[in-house]
Amino acid sequence: MVSWLAGLACMLLATVLEAAPQVYVHHTDGTCGGLSPCYPNIDQGVQNVDNGGEVIVLSNGADAVLQNRGKTGLTIRGDVPTRTITGGVNITGGTTTGWEFRDLIFTAGMLVKNIATSLTIENLTTTGMQIGSFTQDTNAAIVVRNVTMGGNPQALISIISDPGVDIGGSITIEDCNDLRAINIISLVAVGDPADITANVTIARNDVSHGPRIIVNSNGPVGTGEISGTIRFEENTMSPSNGKFGVSHNGNASGPITGHVIVRDNDAAWLAVVSTNSLGGSIGQVTVERNILHAVEISSRDAPLFGPILVDDNEIVDRGLVEPVRIQVDGEPILGNVTITDTTGSAAFIAVQNFDTNGSGTWQVVDNDALRLAVDSTGGSIAGPITVSGNVLPPANAPNSSLTVRTLAGGDLGPGLISDNVLDTIQFGVDGSLAANFRTTANVVRENASFIASGAVGPGLHMVDGNDIDGPTYFDGMTTDASFNRFGGFVTRVAGAFVDATNNWWGCNEGPGEPGCESSTPSLPSDPWLVLRNQMLCTSVSSGTIAFDLLEASNGTQPAGNNTPGLVDVSTTIGTVMPASVALVGGAGQSQVDWPDATMPTVSTQLDSEVVEWSGECQELIFSDGFESGDTTLWSTSQGR
Repeated sequence: MVSWLAGLACMLLATVLEAAPQVYVHHTDGTCGGLSPCYPNIDQGVQNVDNGGEVIVLSNGADAVLQNRGKTGLTIRGDVPTRTITGGVNITGGTTTGWEFRDLIFTAGMLVKNIATSLTIENLTTTGMQIGSFTQDTNAAIVVRNVTMGGNPQALISIISDPGVDIGGSITIEDCNDLRAINIISLVAVGDPADITANVTIARNDVSHGPRIIVNSNGPVGTGEISGTIRFEENTMSPSNGKFGVSHNGNASGPITGHVIVRDNDAAWLAVVSTNSLGGSIGQVTVERNILHAVEISSRDAPLFGPILVDDNEIVDRGLVEPVRIQVDGEPILGNVTITDTTGSAAFIAVQNFDTNGSGTWQVVDNDALRLAVDSTGGSIAGPITVSGNVLPPANAPNSSLTVRTLAGGDLGPGLISDNVLDTIQFGVDGSLAANFRTTANVVRENASFIASGAVGPGLHMVDGNDIDGPTYFDGMTTDASFNRFGGFVTRVAGAFVDATNNWWGCNEGPGEPGCESSTPSLPSDPWLVLRNQMLCTSVSSGTIAFDLLEASNGTQPAGNNTPGLVDVSTTIGTVMPASVALVGGAGQSQVDWPDATMPTVSTQLDSEVVEWSGECQELIFSDGFESGDTTLWSTSQGR
């Protein structure tokens, strides 16, 4: 018995003494080509390598990594990137601390359950990968880089916690190919939150169904906060299935307080939402330079704090059932929202406030879109809001429109709607105009309606410089409407004062006259603007025809004139350049040239009004009758 124990002790001592910083594995050649120490499988290599050492696989073969054996800081790698192991990694016992896998092909996938310090997986090919289910909170640095999975239905990278376990530290998944999905999921438990505090970067991956970061519940009600910085950058996803983002699902609830950054992705649908849960607030979200079918940033039963920036994205119709849209909503919105520089002309862009009154600066600027909405179904919009520089193409029902709406008696605060091109503008304020608001320099192809249903508020609505080619409707707001081109009937509903003086109605004779648009008889509209022109001669056969709407019918020239209009210019003799001029500041001009010794008639037409100039331009002469050479005495050429 004593000799047997002594022999066992010697064997154990030999095993310890054989531990090395670098060991080799060859499945058939017991000498590893002369490299030492050499082992027939990876598991024995792990058993005999030093902490912090390397296990280098020199051959293809049937093998697996089944235990961590308490080792820390190991690297398991192939001697070449194509080294193939007909098996996988399945470490479910103990905690794997500081390990790295690289330059290997595992044909049976990977499962690493509990991790401490770090885990790095690099330059690997496998069929699927699950890191977790964590049974204890983790703060490890997890890196998965340059992994290929072949696109099979189970080609997932999943990082999952057991119920009530937090995922912390950092997670980087980048440069991976042929993936079906990337999932980072914490599962909530009753009375035990499951937070995701990790900073997460998911970048440059080819993943068909998109990466998702989720606090989830398969039944019990629970909470979990997503507080780390989340980055989705330069990923390519399926145009039909690539829905990705950050969310609380099922019976899970909690805030998304970390900054969510989404840049340069090509996918189907981005969702940063808590709509499928019991609610959770959302903080800062940045969405830039993506190609997407839809963007949904939605916080229900909790505030949207922001700031939210959706900038320079191309929104295209991918043929999905879901609407093509950029939607930002909160219950309520209590922060700044900016949606700008969208291209694609297909999107419905909406900032929607639910529940109580909304606040913050909301901006929808310089977008190509189909429809726009700034909407509060739960109360007031404190403002300020800005809707500016958007171009909407002509469309059949529903028209390319801008809707500004409050319900539940909500008031509308200060704002600016300017320089948009669209079919319709529709105001539907259930309360009052609570502050000054300006609608200016818009091109409206069909109609405009400005309605406030509550008591006439303290705010003044300034409506100026708009080109409205259809009916206009004023109801319930004190309005100063001037320097507009009205191309349809103008209605004023009794109850609020509307000053509609100094506008262009389509002819010089004023509203209601032949060739002019009409209005409600009680609408103050006198004086109105008139079209005039003047020839400024530059030679006996050329000149500049200047025209404007700067003068009113009473002979005054009101200040601040920015009346729009498209003036057609023609001549009976010679040429005109340009022949069509958009008024700027209520004025414009064209160059006219004609043959010598002729007298052209030059016409300027705006809507039904035609103003003509006919005459000639004289040569420059000496005003004193002597050829003194003193050009200061010359007169200018005059048209007569």
